[in-house]
Amino acid sequence: MEIDKTTLKVLSVDTRLDILKRLRVRRMLPSELSKSLGLAPSTVTEHLKKLESAGLVVKKDTGHKWIYYELTDMGSGIVKPEKNVRFALVLSVGAIFIFSSLVRLFQQTTQAAFIRAPEIGGVLGSAKDEAADIATHASIDPLFFTLLVIGVFLVALSVINLRK
Repeated sequence: MEIDKTTLKVLSVDTRLDILKRLRVRRMLPSELSKSLGLAPSTVTEHLKKLESAGLVVKKDTGHKWIYYELTDMGSGIVKPEKNVRFALVLSVGAIFIFSSLVRLFQQTTQAAFIRAPEIGGVLGSAKDEAADIATHASIDPLFFTLLVIGVFLVALSVINLRK
């Protein structure tokens, strides 16, 4: 799906975006759109013509006296992104949160090592004992846990939504 200047110009009006959002739920008559938006029927009809010329909506004649408008594939892609886009976005944000929490933990443990170094320096022990002593005395920041929990939640949410 490629958006050109004409389509961007059509989308630059809030009323047209509201029309697209309402059509995302179901196809509608111009009179229904008029009532839900609180606009004159002629105004809604003008907006629908511009959306139709941009290829975002299409008229559907049902064989009765009513003519419905519904989203085209391009219109749907604008107001209702594909599942893969949402999956990638949520997964990426979750991964960023997890990475940020690990960076925060690393910063905190290295900072604790520098603070505890003078206390440990007097006694020559194994590096393993020193690391255990540093880990014992380091207090874990609540921000680490917050970032980690949010990240894991977002990754799990994206995987669950992918399976639906």
